[in-house]
Amino acid sequence: MESNHRKTSLSVLTYNILSDTSATKLLSHEAYRTNKSVLDWNKRFPRITELILNLAPHIICLQEVDKPSQLTSQFYIHEYDNFYSSREQYPDGCLTLWNLNLFYPLEKKTVRFDDLVKDHPEKEFSDHNVASIVVLAPLEVNSGCPFPVIIANCHLFWKPHSDRVRLYQAQYLLSQIDMINLNYGFPVILCGDFNSFPGSIVHKFINKTDSLFDGPEREKRKHKHLPNLKETEKRIVTSPSKNRLELRSAYADYSERGEPTFTCCSANLKECLDYIYYSSDSLVLEGRTDLSSPNNECCPNSTFPSDHLPLMA
Repeated sequence: MESNHRKTSLSVLTYNILSDTSATKLLSHEAYRTNKSVLDWNKRFPRITELILNLAPHIICLQEVDKPSQLTSQFYIHEYDNFYSSREQYPDGCLTLWNLNLFYPLEKKTVRFDDLVKDHPEKEFSDHNVASIVVLAPLEVNSGCPFPVIIANCHLFWKPHSDRVRLYQAQYLLSQIDMINLNYGFPVILCGDFNSFPGSIVHKFINKTDSLFDGPEREKRKHKHLPNLKETEKRIVTSPSKNRLELRSAYADYSERGEPTFTCCSANLKECLDYIYYSSDSLVLEGRTDLSSPNNECCPNSTFPSDHLPLMA
């Protein structure tokens, strides 16, 4: 991505790397009975790091990280600093890394979505999901240094029938980004695993789509009760003041339907769940990586070390 004001480029990668904890739970799945080694963290770890380092992004956003010290030590060797936001009562979290020769952090914040709904009666609203926000400034000593930027790295609630929860989380995260950016006025890059299909309520909310509650027919068939939103919640999320950020998906026109056909190819699901959003009023998309296809194989496998694909713009 390139700034409208400074003719320098910035690359950002997002990748749900499949935590070792989650991979272990897949050992009994029929899809992996003949090749359980593809789930072994000791085999997946070097392939994950090699894949990322070969792409050489300026900024890296990882989700489902439950071996943070191992990852941060490896990436520090390659001159990446980091900020880790862990989930309470769970072993994983979001890890944001940046090239320490290009940036230094002005501010770091963990967003705990449970803070939004501490008194909510529904248990699923409290799943300890987190996001991280890092404000990065360029090292002026480096003449080729990219521009200042706010990076948000998130992993939203996973359950299929919980778009209402994800909508609350997305709204809360954008409000936190907006609040922090009042002090800076920097471009924003928001990425991660949103666990939301193209055309879902969350996708429409971030993209400021007018028909917020009219999901595609495929989504309606999969989740017949959607949109399961109370009238008060509809008023909250349709308020223009709730999303003042002008964000565009870097992969919005990637396929015939717009977003990629899939970014997750697990034994149970093949769909687009991961996104990179950027400030369309101050950044210009220069390019993005193509998404390699695992064909009919589920992931992880001998080629793909996670059940998600890495996206980079």
